[in-house]
Amino acid sequence: MAELVPVAVAVVPTVTVVNAASLAAGPIAPHQIVTIYGSGFDPANTQVTFDGTAATVFYAGATQLNVLAPATLSTNALTAISVVSDGAQVGSGSVSTVAAAPGIFTVAGGTGQAAALNEDGTLNSASNPAARGSIVVLYMTGDGGAAIALMIGSYSADVLYSGPAPGYPGLTQVNAVVPVGGLAAGSQPVVVSAGGFGSQSGVIIFVH
Repeated sequence: MAELVPVAVAVVPTVTVVNAASLAAGPIAPHQIVTIYGSGFDPANTQVTFDGTAATVFYAGATQLNVLAPATLSTNALTAISVVSDGAQVGSGSVSTVAAAPGIFTVAGGTGQAAALNEDGTLNSASNPAARGSIVVLYMTGDGGAAIALMIGSYSADVLYSGPAPGYPGLTQVNAVVPVGGLAAGSQPVVVSAGGFGSQSGVIIFVH
């Protein structure tokens, strides 16, 4: 009888998928920018698929990918993710999908100072706050094409525009008026809602 030789089974590492804006794990939405962490990625030759559909890779590093999830993703389901580098699968995973998973882009880390612009196009900051009654511009992803509402502090802000940021697929630009009246000066929390889902907590802008 021939000797049985064990066959080695290749184990594909599991990747971690987070919202590219909030850096939080959780469900993703169609046409959302996500960040995928893993290892063995070839920055020059890496492809990502969601349920077999190719995704746009904005950035590829050895351990991190920034990817646009396909707009065709089915919602309220589980999507399988595969990462292939140089023809070999180097990562896989699955993540649930929802109609919207909004996240606001920040200066760093997914919380704290929003990557927001004041009406004059300068970066909003503690030393460069936005005037009450002026326009502030926020950037987000994961709205799923739903209508957007914005809270600054405990006040609803009038949204003048919410839609694609020119030249950046998956990135949504929100132009809104900083509330007047009772809104206090200083740092104020901002929350974007889309499709019944809210963005991450801990994001702020500065007003005076």
